[in-house]
Amino acid sequence: MRGVQQAPSRTELERFFFLNDADRALNEPKRRAHNWLGFAVQMTTVRFLWVFFDDPTDVPAEVVDYLAAQLGDGRVGVEGVRQAGEHSS
Repeated sequence: MRGVQQAPSRTELERFFFLNDADRALNEPKRRAHNWLGFAVQMTTVRFLWVFFDDPTDVPAEVVDYLAAQLGDGRVGVEGVRQAGEHSS
């Protein structure tokens, strides 16, 4: 799928990109912050669009920032998603 560059609305962020307890439990075994964030980006993007991005770094920065804030590491941001993609290649 091609990346959608338009950021979701605040309502969409809260509905599709909120990490509940089950999401956090799935994410917990990942080792580093960029793994947590990369996994959360993929999990919530597929929940929102029903498909994965070809390139996870195409996810709008607002989505990454919203997820990073929930994971408690706002420092990671888009760079963390890029790192996760590099490690998985």
